[in-house]
Amino acid sequence: MTDDVSLMPQLLHQAALQAGLVDTIPVMPPWADLHEHSRVDPAMRGKVPADYYGGLWDGMGNWPEYQMTMESAVKWDNLRANVGLKMGYQYAALDVDVTDELLAQVMRHHMDSISGGGWPVRIGQAPKALWIFRVSGEPIKRRQYPMKKEGVEGRQLIEVMGVSSKGRPTQAVIFGTHPSGSQYEWNMPLHVDSIPICTQEQMDNMVGALVEVAKTRGWEPKRATSPNTSDGTGSDLGAEPADVGLVREVVDLIPNDDLEYDDWVSIGYAIKGAMGATGWETFATFSDKAPKVVPATTAQMWNGFKPDGSAGMGKLVFLARQAQGGTLPNGLDDRIRSGALLKGAEKAGMPMVAPVVLQGIDPSYRPPPPVDDPEAHVQPEPPSDWIDLVANDKGEAYANMANAEAYLRNSDSWKECFAFDAFNGRMVILHPLPEDDNMQTPRLMTDADYRATHKWFQRRMWPKISKGDVIDAVDSVAESNVYEPVQDYLRAVKWDGVPRLDTWLVNYAGVDCGVDPAVINYNAQIGRKWLISAVARAMQPGCQADYALILEGLQGVGKSSLFGALCPDPDWFGDSLPDFHTKDASEYLHGKWIVELSELTNVLKSEVEDMRRFLTRKVENFRASYARLHEKHPRRVVFAGSTNRDDYLKDAEGERRFWITRCVMPLDVAGLAAIRDQLWAEAYAAYMSGENWYLDDHTEAYARNVQRMRVPKHEWERELALFLSDKHEVTVTMCCNAMQLSEYGKRNVRMEREVGIALRNIGWVSSGRQFTQQPYVGQSAFIRD
Repeated sequence: MTDDVSLMPQLLHQAALQAGLVDTIPVMPPWADLHEHSRVDPAMRGKVPADYYGGLWDGMGNWPEYQMTMESAVKWDNLRANVGLKMGYQYAALDVDVTDELLAQVMRHHMDSISGGGWPVRIGQAPKALWIFRVSGEPIKRRQYPMKKEGVEGRQLIEVMGVSSKGRPTQAVIFGTHPSGSQYEWNMPLHVDSIPICTQEQMDNMVGALVEVAKTRGWEPKRATSPNTSDGTGSDLGAEPADVGLVREVVDLIPNDDLEYDDWVSIGYAIKGAMGATGWETFATFSDKAPKVVPATTAQMWNGFKPDGSAGMGKLVFLARQAQGGTLPNGLDDRIRSGALLKGAEKAGMPMVAPVVLQGIDPSYRPPPPVDDPEAHVQPEPPSDWIDLVANDKGEAYANMANAEAYLRNSDSWKECFAFDAFNGRMVILHPLPEDDNMQTPRLMTDADYRATHKWFQRRMWPKISKGDVIDAVDSVAESNVYEPVQDYLRAVKWDGVPRLDTWLVNYAGVDCGVDPAVINYNAQIGRKWLISAVARAMQPGCQADYALILEGLQGVGKSSLFGALCPDPDWFGDSLPDFHTKDASEYLHGKWIVELSELTNVLKSEVEDMRRFLTRKVENFRASYARLHEKHPRRVVFAGSTNRDDYLKDAEGERRFWITRCVMPLDVAGLAAIRDQLWAEAYAAYMSGENWYLDDHTEAYARNVQRMRVPKHEWERELALFLSDKHEVTVTMCCNAMQLSEYGKRNVRMEREVGIALRNIGWVSSGRQFTQQPYVGQSAFIRD
């Protein structure tokens, strides 16, 4: 057993789901190795929502939209990720972040007195404690209540974990390892039914009571931060500051060690909204705080900002107060408040005092534009997946397709949204688009999604960017993120080890093999190999897999339903193939895994050679309805067929691609659907082991005999059989003359062709102009009157 705790599996994510806690997210473990380009502060490991790829960890920017499944829970448990829970909509938490032992003890006693000690409470690093609640009514809002005590360094904090002013949830770790190395512990087993229900009013009452408890111990509360005021930031200062000199001091108080890309951009907008062009130096200094900074990119982004007055000083003050626990140091709050009063008075035409100019600040100063001089500074290498924006000689980013694509790839909020479903040949949405109301995912992309993305870029980045540039950028990003849903399905199903491939036709398709070993082997092989060929087509699109499984039986017994039951997604099955001579047939095969040639109508009305070419084709070459060019589309489909006849083949030689069996017993469609996953899991295991998907020579010969018996007989075939009974070598002309099928001395080409087909169908082999008798294997099993 290893001593490295980071390598030992756990069951915490799975336990959370089983306990009914479905709004969980992965949080990186405290010992996580971060990607080189990660902007996560290493000190925050153990608390930050995270993703894992390439063997390293990084922040998960779209965690509010993340949906945990049992399959992904197993993955995160194997990686020993902490378990986070989204707060605000379904759940909320009261986090008593108090390190003073006596104050923490008194607050815990108060909470126990109102709960009777029956509420779940989490301890991460004692004496701090967190109570969890189920939300009733409107979402519970996030609040912070800092407290100070005269003569005591540091502060104590009561925090309500809920939704931010923008409706974004917060998260709290409920299971896992605290950054200190200790385990998060609960006073009782945590289950959704054990969590008490709480409204916003009840939460406010509990917080108010705890603040009063703190006051009795000499702790004075500071102003609580509240994200619900006019501009959505907790500040009514507006965009323009009363004194531009205060902006730099405010920005200096905003941390930039674990900031998401979109938040970094929004702060840049606010700085430019507050200071105009003079804010470049402030933004550059703020950006330099980040662990990974690219000065050239910072300059390009700055020149692309077009403030619209919606963000500025008010937002910056809110973020600074949030970071400082509600109060800005060095009397900055008073100076901002005085400046706001002065600005209001001046707007009203009643100046109160002369404008204040802080010492050391020259209002006319304009910092020089950024200079990309290698001798002046050494620029760090950008992250490996970062794409610089294309800019003009002034550093202004162009509103074009290349920059839109770069932004989609760089942004944490956008880069995981788009993908290309190679199986369906369509763009898909994997995660909700920023600021879009459609939260359903995954789903096929629509024109509405393109419009929503274009609108976002017009509003947030480049007002005049064209829709065509945005569409091309989205398509480019999606096409670089290709996935195969059938492949994902096959890799996910796990075989239980019970063999089913050889017997599924008997058990579920109503095939009766009797006791003849040849018949039993034939049906076992065609059922097995056909399923493996379907797996091969999914895993190796365009591979050779051109045999169709044909079920014969009475009409209406459910043969089509049986093939449909094999597909876990109903859209992967099709039974309405258009005329296969047309482009429509090629397009129809997109997104299909099994296509039934229903009653063989479309195929058997065509010429044998046309049918053979269609079944054996490996690649479709056509221009899709939404595309500009013809493209090659490797086939991912296998074919099946159903018929109520037994004389439907024109030529057994030309139609040898059909593996035929007869359904004489009742079909069990429901039973097949129930074990479908195990059937495909076994077929996938056989494919991965290297098993082929064609018949051996002996079984292939048997299949040919079955096919011959499906060719209609002519009236003269019995007479032909009598003529051949004592022959070992004949010609077509001899046969035609013996049966008087042509006038003596004259050729009847049509009859000669039909006699030649009949000779081949009963086992005679052509060698030039002569046919030699060569009885076929298993003849007696399929002789018909």
